[in-house]
Amino acid sequence: MKGWLRAPSPAFVISLVALFVALGGTAYATTSLPKNSVGTKQLRNNAVTTKKLKNRAVSKSKINFSGLIVPQALHADAADLATTAGASVYYHNSQGGGIVLAGLATLETVQSLTLPAGTFLVTAKHELDSATAGASDVDCYLFAGGVEKDKFYAQLPANESVPMVGTAVVVLSGTTQVSDECAEFGTTGSAVGYAAMSAIQLGSAKTS
Repeated sequence: MKGWLRAPSPAFVISLVALFVALGGTAYATTSLPKNSVGTKQLRNNAVTTKKLKNRAVSKSKINFSGLIVPQALHADAADLATTAGASVYYHNSQGGGIVLAGLATLETVQSLTLPAGTFLVTAKHELDSATAGASDVDCYLFAGGVEKDKFYAQLPANESVPMVGTAVVVLSGTTQVSDECAEFGTTGSAVGYAAMSAIQLGSAKTS
């Protein structure tokens, strides 16, 4: 019996046409798209991810820094104002020196500052010149309203100069004089060279 080939059904023909069109469109997209023809409108949301970007593919010149949002930086836009920075007021006093210590074990005021109420970081520094006759020990103190806040000392060889620095955080309830005072033990006649004293008011310092 002689066989006959059946004609393809309309549904089969339509499916073949659709397949060729789909394949042809993909080939066109991959081989015939003009340069720079794919833009923002052609990209789906989140289509370009980190894994799809080559290392160093995005250069600094391509980044819009004004539009960047830094995670967790809730107050970054106001950081340059520094409205709540800890240090708010600075006090300073300096002098050329030439103060000779009063005598053996006798406190001599080297320098002082008058400060208002508040919490301050106070620093006193000066240079001590020893007596020519021999070595001497010098004790210096930071006082706030007559109360000792820090003690710093130095051993001075004869004919030597030694820098000294003392610092303390003081909490003042009202206007108070803070002073740097020194006394020597041993050979008398030591003198204070250049001296400087500063106080920075702290916004929210806590002392134990």
